[in-house]
Parts: sequence; C-alpha cells; structure tokens
Amino acid sequence: MDDNRLYRYYQSSGYGWNAVVYNFLISDKYLRTLFHLGPYCGAITTITCFLFVVIVTYAISSWAMFLINTKKFNELHFAVEEKLPRKENILQVRPAYNCLNKHLQQIAIFLNKTKKVIYKEQLEVEIMNSRINTMIDLLNPEKSQWDHTRSPKGYFRDVYTPPKK
Repeated sequence: MDDNRLYRYYQSSGYGWNAVVYNFLISDKYLRTLFHLGPYCGAITTITCFLFVVIVTYAISSWAMFLINTKKFNELHFAVEEKLPRKENILQVRPAYNCLNKHLQQIAIFLNKTKKVIYKEQLEVEIMNSRINTMIDLLNPEKSQWDHTRSPKGYFRDVYTPPKK
C-alpha cells in the first residue's frame, strides 16, 4: 500500500471518487506512520476501512434525512401557499376592513355615551323614588316609620262628646 504510483494515480485537486480513494490511501498512510507500523500491517487498513464505512453510512443516512425534510418542507410550503390569500386579495379586503373598523369605533363611542346617559337616568330615578317614598311616609303618619315620641304631645278634647247615660 505504500506504492507511490497509487498516490500519483489517484491524486486529484477536485472532488469525486478519485479524491475519495486518494484521501483513503493518505489516511491509511498517516495511521501507519502514527502507530509506527510497516506497510504490510492489515489491522490499520481494516480500521481505516471500518471508519470509511461508518462515514459513508452516516453520509447516506444524513442525505436520506435531508431528502425527507426537503420533501416535507415542499409539501408544507405548497399547502401554505394554497391556504394563504394572495397579495391582491389582501389589498381588496383592506378598504372593507378600514370601513368596518371605523364603524366599530363609532359604535363603541356611542355605547359608552349611552351607558353614561343610562347611568345618569338611573340615578335620577332612584332620587325621585326616594323622594316619593318620603312624601308617602309624611302623608300617612300612622304607617310611617317616623318616631312619634318626638312630636309634641297635645291634650285636646273631642269636639263632639256623646252624652253619658
């Protein structure tokens, strides 16, 4: 595996399978140099092959996940484009929205003023009701709740007294 002809044959400046094989051979050579092993040690080549297989497996699985995510993104993107209105439709809705918004604001102001007037009228009705009740109590002293002990006691005789027999 230490043949310089292989390195020169697979050496490339770009991407592709030649670059992958070249990088594999270089990493194998670096691992052999790191562990001070000779060119005929198969364990390092096996480890390098295993690492290469792991990397390829992860690359394929990540590519598959990328494709699945891309497909889901496109489905959702098209679904959203179908459901959301276009800009022209929004521009057509805007004047009606402004008119309705202005009308609702005017209704809110009218309701607030009406509530104030109703509250004022309710207070006036309560005041008049209390005055009427007071007048009724004053006109009917026997039914009133006023204290009779405060009124001055007057001694009087009946104008007409029936004769005694």
